[in-house]
Amino acid sequence: MFSHITIGSNDLEAAGRFYDAVLIPLGLCRRQVVPDGGPAALDVAYAAGMGVGGRDAGTPGPRQHYGDGYDGAYLFDPDGNKVHLAFRGDLEGRETGQPEHSSD
Repeated sequence: MFSHITIGSNDLEAAGRFYDAVLIPLGLCRRQVVPDGGPAALDVAYAAGMGVGGRDAGTPGPRQHYGDGYDGAYLFDPDGNKVHLAFRGDLEGRETGQPEHSSD
């Protein structure tokens, strides 16, 4: 499962309309993603990627400049695409990778 894919745009609204039009028929849509596995999952995913031809672009660990509780890792896939793995413990209710529960 992908948490997110980043695509640069000079017009976010137009890009959103375009990608919704292209991706929704394929069963893909923009939505809130719930992290799973916590920071330890980054270590596992990073090691797995490196084990099948990935190249290091930033070992797993805290990325304080993105916020407290934000852990990330970066690697290049075999084609040279940069992959960003992230755990957002800085989001309320996400410290353990468990979904946030609403009181309503």
